[in-house]
Amino acid sequence: MDHSRRFAFLSSLLAIFLSHCAHGAAFENFSGLQSDWTLRALGKNKLVVSTPKNEMLLLSWGNLQNALRLEDSSDKLSDIQFSPDGNFLLASFVQSRRVAEMKVYDVLNGKVIQKSPKLERLQGAYWINSCRYAAITAPLENGGRLQVFKRPDLKKSKCPKDFVVSEKLPSDEMHRRVWRDSNFNTWAFYENGSRELLSWLGKGNFYDIQPGVYPYFWYRESATSELVFRADRKSKKIQPVAGASLYVADPSSDRYYGLQNGGLYLFSLDSKFRLREEALIQKLPEGFVAQALWLDASRKRLILRSEKGSYAQLKL
Repeated sequence: MDHSRRFAFLSSLLAIFLSHCAHGAAFENFSGLQSDWTLRALGKNKLVVSTPKNEMLLLSWGNLQNALRLEDSSDKLSDIQFSPDGNFLLASFVQSRRVAEMKVYDVLNGKVIQKSPKLERLQGAYWINSCRYAAITAPLENGGRLQVFKRPDLKKSKCPKDFVVSEKLPSDEMHRRVWRDSNFNTWAFYENGSRELLSWLGKGNFYDIQPGVYPYFWYRESATSELVFRADRKSKKIQPVAGASLYVADPSSDRYYGLQNGGLYLFSLDSKFRLREEALIQKLPEGFVAQALWLDASRKRLILRSEKGSYAQLKL
């Protein structure tokens, strides 16, 4: 073996050794998040937590000790999410069993800049893009309703002046939003306002569904909670995958991360729905029982919350 080959061989061994060392130390305590906080939303630069006093705090990833309190209480908070550009928050509040309301916050100051009208039987609220958001409601008549709202224009806004509800977007940018109407039919809504009946998802008896890279999405069924399913919207095929007590889908790739047998695994399927990869990423520390799991895709890490309330992160 000549010097160049020997050097390359030793370099590869050193790289493998260092990667294993880094991998072994990848699971770290997330000391910046207090144990009595509940993580509610992840953003590119900030995150939202709720406190035992029902406060909603807006924190910066760079300084978790400095909190900005949002105007409202989390007592009736149903869901909260950052806009795609990270500059706004969309929150939905369930005021009664039938009536709900959506609010848009400016992330810079935590102020409410827009309120929706009262919404009957709100099923879901989501951002279409950073300028538009939508609400899915299910009144008594079959089929429900999709309502699209425009965020108010602020200074330096890049929102288009013309607003068309039926605007068509590229299919690979459509985020699926799935819900069941009053007759328990399962539907999917798309950003262009179209809807599709998803009766091919068995009887629609799922309780957790997450969008993946188009045209796939992942879900779990109530009757078979030990399995995760990947559904292909184009071919109308469903594939059960190895079970996981907790899982989170990667919206940018055809894979998901799951927690089972005390370890975090990476699962992936090929185009023919065959298991392509089932790799153990990391065993959980002794005594750490995970209660919740998030994917912070922009920072390439998983965030876990234990049943005792402590947080930890795993670099990917």
